[in-house]
Amino acid sequence: MTAYEKVISNLNRNLDDDSKKQDIAQALFCPEATEEEITHLFSIFWVARFIDFELLKECIEYYAKKQNIIYLFDPIGERAQSLHHDMPHELEEYAFELVISPNGYERFMGRHLWDEFEMDNSDFDILSYSEEVQLRFAVSIVQDYMFPQKRLKKLLMLFNSPYEYVRKTLVKHTLSHYSLNYFGSVKKTFDEQSFLESDELKLFQSFLESFEKQFKMSRECKELHSEYLFPAEYEICLRESSEHLRERTRMASENNKPSFLDFISTVELGRGGGWRNEDGTVNPLGKITYSQEIPMMIHSFSPLEERDITNWMFKDWSKLGTNDET
Repeated sequence: MTAYEKVISNLNRNLDDDSKKQDIAQALFCPEATEEEITHLFSIFWVARFIDFELLKECIEYYAKKQNIIYLFDPIGERAQSLHHDMPHELEEYAFELVISPNGYERFMGRHLWDEFEMDNSDFDILSYSEEVQLRFAVSIVQDYMFPQKRLKKLLMLFNSPYEYVRKTLVKHTLSHYSLNYFGSVKKTFDEQSFLESDELKLFQSFLESFEKQFKMSRECKELHSEYLFPAEYEICLRESSEHLRERTRMASENNKPSFLDFISTVELGRGGGWRNEDGTVNPLGKITYSQEIPMMIHSFSPLEERDITNWMFKDWSKLGTNDET
């Protein structure tokens, strides 16, 4: 019997809490445990309640070293979110420690927790930390090119850093590519905040003004738009994309149809996007929409560039500048 099977078989047995927690820890740290088994353990309420803050930290650090935390960040994040309700300060402090960690896989998890806890809108003060910590944060927080709406406020506050090297790193390294990918969000958030005057601030303002002019010109030039430059190819891409989405939606509906749908009556759809009730009246359909920003340059990187970006994202910073750097 594996450690995972032992936990499952003991769920309904009258064991003391210490024994249960010990068995759960053994299953979570078992070298033979699969990502599916670990995810299942996190999803079981009677198991998850024994995964306290200390055990959760051990899990994160263990899976980061094994480099398989990228497959487990969802269940870990859900458990962290549950604990966050009772001990927000401790969880947010730990999330920040992960964000600035030398271990790339811990940084990956830290950014995920930063987003989960919405720390960009918290009273977290990045300026209260040392120069080294501010530098680590500046490089790490947008290292994955994700979620500007959840990262930018605290990042841009580094323009008020008393350390010149932090401000220079922010402009020349951190924000240069990130602004090109999320120009609208960066400029909007930048304009909403107040900053101390500095040479780095003026340089970044000039950078934004320059690219705003270029983006405006590109929007006004129809010849640069794909639908005008490659109309046939553009139409094919739209058609194939729509067909792919419909097929994926159909397959998901067939394979994962929730049982409660069996209790919902079907309605007849009328023309114009409405449904017709029994007396023939057509009512408009309800609508739920979701949008998410994606990097503008996501499709412009070559496979080699994508590999380099990924390698840097998971780089072990403790080896930078040493003889064993890989």
